[in-house]
Amino acid sequence: MEHKGTVTIETDRLCLRAFELKDIQAAFRNWTSDERVTEFLRWPTHTDISITEKVIKDWIEESKKPDFYQWAIVLKDIDEPIGTISVVDKNEALNILHIGYCIGSKWWHRGITSEAFAAIILYLFEEVGANRIESQHDPNNPHSGNVMKKCGLVYEGTLRQADFSNKGIVDACMYSLLKEEWKNKKGSLQVNFYDKIEDELLKFAVIISKHKGKWVFCKHKERDTYEIPGGRREPGETIFETAKRELQEETGALEFQIFPVCVYSVIGKTRVNQSGKESYGMLYFADIQSFEKELHSEIECVNFFEDLPTEWTYPEIQPLLIKEYLSRLENQHV
Repeated sequence: MEHKGTVTIETDRLCLRAFELKDIQAAFRNWTSDERVTEFLRWPTHTDISITEKVIKDWIEESKKPDFYQWAIVLKDIDEPIGTISVVDKNEALNILHIGYCIGSKWWHRGITSEAFAAIILYLFEEVGANRIESQHDPNNPHSGNVMKKCGLVYEGTLRQADFSNKGIVDACMYSLLKEEWKNKKGSLQVNFYDKIEDELLKFAVIISKHKGKWVFCKHKERDTYEIPGGRREPGETIFETAKRELQEETGALEFQIFPVCVYSVIGKTRVNQSGKESYGMLYFADIQSFEKELHSEIECVNFFEDLPTEWTYPEIQPLLIKEYLSRLENQHV
């Protein structure tokens, strides 16, 4: 590997950079003193800012070395670090890098950690020359594993009593991603799900719908495939207003109940997102009681299905949205 150190990396919401002395207070306030953050980690909760000060000063000194990687995860909206992501172990002979991360609990479930992890994966594969990137988590902390899966890492198995943390001796769920796998995945779409995210990032609303127990799908005038009702958020709208408008425009729904399911995102180029960057939308479910007699949009017709159709407009996205809805319904999360 050709080590290049903790370079600055920017994403839509984040600046990943080396730590600075000015970060000490924010680090103590945002995560090092947070008992929820340290529950599954090896280091104890910092009870005094002097502990955080010593750690960060050590990181600043170590960051002078090209093989040291310890990024501050700086949220651009507040311009202060809310966590850290780092290379915690390496195998030079096999070009393996092991990643660890943590952010303050206030910012959990917003896709921030996976955004940071995806950014350093790109850097470590393309610039540093890693061949395998790996990470692990306690089986009792599955949310950490979700970050790994969202970034394309593959579950390899659980090592029994192979790690230690503030919980004692624990099992370790191992995940990894090979450079060849990562290169093959770059051209395909990736769909992620989150519980919440900043409202201004929500650009689309998609509404999974049923009428009298049957799935509701739309057929566009210019296509021979079926799609879930939905569309782009317009200026001045709340995302809930977008969902109701799109449902009414595309299905002609008159009477309905609509509920939020979760946030979804898509990484990769699509017809509505040519940049390929991660775009976010809100997923809803609607139970429709009645419809208008005719449609007044680009939709040719609305069809009802006992079983899900096989001719999808977005086959890499829509089935995954319905799968997530059904999973959350089964687990009573919606």
